[in-house]
Amino acid sequence: MTPVRTQGVLVAEILIGALILLLLAGIVWIMSRPPDLGVVRDAERRHHLELISGAIYQYAIRNGGAFPESVPEGQPKELCRSDVPCNGGVDLSEVVGSGSTIDTVPVDPQATGTGSDYTIALVGKKIVVCAPNTEKSAEMICLAR
Repeated sequence: MTPVRTQGVLVAEILIGALILLLLAGIVWIMSRPPDLGVVRDAERRHHLELISGAIYQYAIRNGGAFPESVPEGQPKELCRSDVPCNGGVDLSEVVGSGSTIDTVPVDPQATGTGSDYTIALVGKKIVVCAPNTEKSAEMICLAR
């Protein structure tokens, strides 16, 4: 005897359809969530610190191991932006530009003033570059090389 199918939908078919709809809804929900912009900006800050540090070491290699004279010893000072006059900060105009790994001094993603919101100091024989205005990191982000 062959089973006779009656009109209607089986419970298993309803469950499979509901499972597929839930799976698709979950994928859409996950893909539509915006990224955490604070984490993204902190990652950009880390990248900027690496660029600044790398450009300074490239300068030192080209100049017999000497760091730029504008880099303060001990106490960190804010880096000046490349697009505005430098007033009391660290001017890296001799480091950036032609022949360097960076064309301008990177600026913090949320900087508003005339500075870059990044600090720099020569501590011992290491250059320490910091991003004090982090959003998601518990402490400021620093890179010492």
